[in-house]
Amino acid sequence: LAMQQREIIDERRDRATAATMPRRVAGRGDQDALGAMLDGLVSLYDVDGGAVYLADEDGLSLRRVAGAAGNGDPELPDSVALGDGPLGRVALERHAQPVQALGGLLGSGLVAAPVLGGGRLLGMIALVVRVSRPVGRGELLLLQAFANRVGDVLLAGGDVEGLLPRATERFLSSWAAST
Repeated sequence: LAMQQREIIDERRDRATAATMPRRVAGRGDQDALGAMLDGLVSLYDVDGGAVYLADEDGLSLRRVAGAAGNGDPELPDSVALGDGPLGRVALERHAQPVQALGGLLGSGLVAAPVLGGGRLLGMIALVVRVSRPVGRGELLLLQAFANRVGDVLLAGGDVEGLLPRATERFLSSWAAST
């Protein structure tokens, strides 16, 4: 099943495919665009902060490239090892979900969505939401769809600064309509 979902590869059959798979690294402009995207997400009424993480070259850890605080100062880690702790498990499971028991976030909830592109984990979006505002399955699916779009934009490169704001604007209106 993992081979079918391209999470692992059959080296004999897929060696050429793995070698040609894009290994694009986000540049400074991309990180600025991700920071602006996060600022837009934090402007939502029920989002108190967040962070955007990108995968390191080794593919086994994520580093924070953008952080934003709305009402308060969420203490999200600077780096996350895959499988380590609640955020690391979300990255491995490859779907948006609420995150439980992350120290320093008392009175808030946290939802995280892995950023996927080209069958690979490219990063993660983590949003601190008010605990009084429960996040339902619809919002989690919406956040995952948005994270996948971010992954497609990052992987394609090109006009990241132009495409991310448009995707963010559409996400914000969809999220607001779902509440």
